[in-house]
Amino acid sequence: ETVQLSRSPRSLTFTNGGILRESTTNSAVVEFNSRFSNSISNNFVAGYTRVREPRTTPGDPFPRVTLRLPGSRTVSLGTEAFSTVNQLDQDIFTLTDNLTIFKGKHTFTFGTHNELYKMYNAFIGQAYGDYEFSSSPASDVNPATGQPYTAIENFERGIATSYTYQYSRTSDPREGAKFGAMQLGFYGQDEYQATDNLKLTGGLRLDIPIYLDKPLENEDFNNSALAQRYDVRTNRMPKPALMWSPRLGFNWDVKGDRTTQLRGGTGIFTSRFPFVWAGGAFTQSGVLLDQNRMVTASGAAPAIPFNADPFNQTKRTSASQPGGNITVLDRNFKVPQIFRTNIAVDQQLPFGFIGTAELMYSKNLNSFNFNNINLVEPSGTLEGADNRVLYPAANKILPNYTEIVYIENANKGYSWTATAQLQKSFSNGLYGSLAYSYTESKDLNPGTSSQNHSNYYRVASVNGSNNLEVGFSPFNVGSRIVGAISYRREYLRNLATAVSVFYTGQSGTPFSYIVRGDVNRSTFTSSNSNHFSLLYIPRDVSEIRFAGSEAEQAAQWSEFNAFIENNEYLSQRRGQYAERNGARTPFTHQFDFKFSQDIFANIADKRNVLQFTIDILNVGNLLNKNWGERYAYGNSYFDNTFQILDLDSFSGNTPVYKFARKGTDLPYTVSDEPIGGSRWVGQIGLRYIFN
Repeated sequence: ETVQLSRSPRSLTFTNGGILRESTTNSAVVEFNSRFSNSISNNFVAGYTRVREPRTTPGDPFPRVTLRLPGSRTVSLGTEAFSTVNQLDQDIFTLTDNLTIFKGKHTFTFGTHNELYKMYNAFIGQAYGDYEFSSSPASDVNPATGQPYTAIENFERGIATSYTYQYSRTSDPREGAKFGAMQLGFYGQDEYQATDNLKLTGGLRLDIPIYLDKPLENEDFNNSALAQRYDVRTNRMPKPALMWSPRLGFNWDVKGDRTTQLRGGTGIFTSRFPFVWAGGAFTQSGVLLDQNRMVTASGAAPAIPFNADPFNQTKRTSASQPGGNITVLDRNFKVPQIFRTNIAVDQQLPFGFIGTAELMYSKNLNSFNFNNINLVEPSGTLEGADNRVLYPAANKILPNYTEIVYIENANKGYSWTATAQLQKSFSNGLYGSLAYSYTESKDLNPGTSSQNHSNYYRVASVNGSNNLEVGFSPFNVGSRIVGAISYRREYLRNLATAVSVFYTGQSGTPFSYIVRGDVNRSTFTSSNSNHFSLLYIPRDVSEIRFAGSEAEQAAQWSEFNAFIENNEYLSQRRGQYAERNGARTPFTHQFDFKFSQDIFANIADKRNVLQFTIDILNVGNLLNKNWGERYAYGNSYFDNTFQILDLDSFSGNTPVYKFARKGTDLPYTVSDEPIGGSRWVGQIGLRYIFN
């Protein structure tokens, strides 16, 4: 069982707001090998995997409470909102058979790989109620202080800014998705030794994903003009698709003496579909689960009563009518597929060095995108230099539903990687290597969440989540340097000692500068956790408007302008929008150390080894507490973001902001996590190696 509790200098979560994760996997495999002749053999493998992953919480049930404080600070307490009902069970059956035929210079392989899935996914987030408390507008004054109510004061008097409650419409409070699917795979390959120094490999694979069950029918939605417009139904999954994947590769020993090796390949590669997204179509049909969402209009005083009883939350008043979230998939939806090509050369260099250079390019053919088809079209644009699209205040097409997430294919996005490496093995047991790689990766939607509506909302954009543009991926690595040096020596006939040091230097994590608030009015919630509007960086004070008196406005501009000037990324983009994941945290450096001591002996003419090891990860931090620093965010499983401005209100079609940052505020924190963070970690190991 693993405990997850997210905290940072700007985000405090009480212990009862943590997550308890547990995962149990049992696997069984049967393999049968046959040899029919000297030229024909067969390999048969059947497997079964059972996975059970309950997700629970510490402490007694309590509604989730989030206090939104100035400066983008938060305090959270109560049961973690999306762990109230969260259970994933998987039963996976696999069947693989490969027939190999050797004929002259050809090695033919014909095979099939099939996977059958039975899944149960119970997910009802916010099942105890989820409340947010923010500071009141200037019109809602606390008579005791003469100032607008703070978020803490609103919590004390039990008046929330937003409220969300999800629940089962059936008699089972843990109602979940129960469905089956399978993916059939058939392939053939020819490995052809064209000459002594040239090998060609060609193949063709066919994958067929098939859904074995259908979600519940929602006649109210299916009969709507909206469903007819997009040709979607809640009780229809994508039809089986024939996913062809041709591939070709080569390996050429140019001179036949292994001094120059040229290798590469090109092809199409098909993945599995993330079934947790498909499971959303079963639970979010509008008839299995329901949702009550209440929000406070921008600039209005909060008026939503807080109820501390987790088992007696307020349901929708029109609960007899279908409602809540809906997920529908395009009937022609195909599983993700990419085109990839690479070319590499390995070259023996003078003095025993080996150099490698490689270039790889990938292009999305069938990626994915999430749109909210229940959102009306934009009604205009903002006034001024920031002229992003603006939606009307009444922005729903079907008022009894919230987000109707439509999952469809998109062919946008790419990545490329260039790598250079130099390595050498010395006769005295010393080895060294150094490699540099640069990766650029862009996508339309990274799909970083298991929840469909989170994949829709939580992508930083200029014109809202229904109008995404290709941007830097959160997995955009940038520069990466990897070095290693090791020394191993055998002595006294039965002993060997090895010492190794590894170095990794990497560009910082990408992140986006955004506004705290719904600048487009493109969401159905006042929750800032679902607002990802990219920041417009003004050229001067005429391109932005702040709240408050003239003196307060002038002070905020002065502080905001200084913040921009002191930021290398923002100061170079005046008059433009911030890019999605266009900024980065500082470059990181990490050294790791490994020591191993072997005691070996020949037993029955085979070497047996008893090995003792000591590993120290981020050993620099052991030597100096300021070395090996790594950086983190509180929302690392989405696109990382930093909120600079708070949206206060609108004056016509002009947004009015508040700046509540300090000039020393950074968009990241130094991670204190023991694993993957800035702390050094030591490990002692003992193992027995036999052949």
